[in-house]
Amino acid sequence: MSNVHRFVTLLLAVALLAGACSSDDASDDTTSTLDPPPTTFTPATTTTAAATTSVAEATTTSTSTTTTTMAGPPAPVSFSDIDPTTMYWGLYAYAAENLSTPGAWIAFVNTGNYLGLAGVSPAESYYSFGEIGCDLPAADVLGVDPDLLTISMYFETKADASAALAAFPGADPPLGIAEVELFCAD
Repeated sequence: MSNVHRFVTLLLAVALLAGACSSDDASDDTTSTLDPPPTTFTPATTTTAAATTSVAEATTTSTSTTTTTMAGPPAPVSFSDIDPTTMYWGLYAYAAENLSTPGAWIAFVNTGNYLGLAGVSPAESYYSFGEIGCDLPAADVLGVDPDLLTISMYFETKADASAALAAFPGADPPLGIAEVELFCAD
């Protein structure tokens, strides 16, 4: 892992921890720039039932339990699982001439927050940054210069990439999604 990738990973982890440690106290004079997690996830419901019958007393007892849990957005493909011969759906969180701008840092924070919502650690390789021209034909599909640097994540299906796009946190929406071949992933 390169030093730049380690630095960005550290920034994502710090941003994620800072968001988790922020206070909701109304008397706090600071303002948070992070949006709350989206609440549009479809609940997953599990129903279990148990029934008992007592022959001696000739009575029947029935119990039913329903548990509802919130399902998070889809997790991106880990880079350790990327196959360079496979097409993926890229979600492009940000693109610019350089990634040291305030907009890029906000996109890195939002990417870290998304990964947290998806249940994966930003310290692992679930995102990428580099030239969008390495992902063919992303630049053409999204209408941007292929030399721009981007922050991106990859999904196996269009449905997962679309769900990730809809669930992506922050005020600035991602650039978009595109089906791509990853030429620089090796």
